[in-house]
Amino acid sequence: MTPIKSKTGICSIELFDEPIESGPEKIQTAFPTALYGDGIINPYGPTLTIVCVDGELKEEGRDPIVEFSLNPFTQSIRQLGVFEWAESFIPEQCLQPLFELRKGGSCPTFLLPSHFLGENIEENVAAYAKLLMQFPQGRKEFSEVMSYPQDAWKRVTSAADEAVANRAESLESEPPEEDFLTADEALEMARHLLTEENLREEMRTFMVAWHGSVEFGPGANLPSMSLQEFMQIFLRLTELCELPQ
Repeated sequence: MTPIKSKTGICSIELFDEPIESGPEKIQTAFPTALYGDGIINPYGPTLTIVCVDGELKEEGRDPIVEFSLNPFTQSIRQLGVFEWAESFIPEQCLQPLFELRKGGSCPTFLLPSHFLGENIEENVAAYAKLLMQFPQGRKEFSEVMSYPQDAWKRVTSAADEAVANRAESLESEPPEEDFLTADEALEMARHLLTEENLREEMRTFMVAWHGSVEFGPGANLPSMSLQEFMQIFLRLTELCELPQ
């Protein structure tokens, strides 16, 4: 293990050179403490990522950091490193190495308010803004979010239709240029997505996408995790998250 540390006071995170894969069966038995979590909403198969400490946070000692990745058709759990707890620290600074592991890929819009990140929603906003700055098409996603306020399903289906329509052209063209969010844009996007109304809409749309991809999507005949099975795991993983009623 090469220590890659993030410290505030005595809080530290050390990441492994390579994550340690665990069998998907552990997803059914683990009882972790969520550090943060987010979801990418794709009508053909949404993906939830929750990064946790494996067990209860303790005032001292070192605990494994695990990443749960849940998609209707693939699920995985990886140990990313180890976490050393401190009572006083700044979450977005301490978790920065974990955020940087997410660099690349699609930008999430379903953000889970975590008690670990702070009781005040602005503390969650500050932390998630750091995460949102890691995605190369973050500004495009931000524009789409703001173009469809309170209508996440229309946003994701419109984006999916556009991607299908442009598929042949995209295969022949250069990859899109990176367009990362600025710090101010990331704060605005996180603050928007973490309002109770928008959080409820993103969560509802995520669940609709999960059910639809399993029952009606192109993967409907593939082995999959049902929405009911997912919800049992989701509620267990998010016990320390402030979900909308």
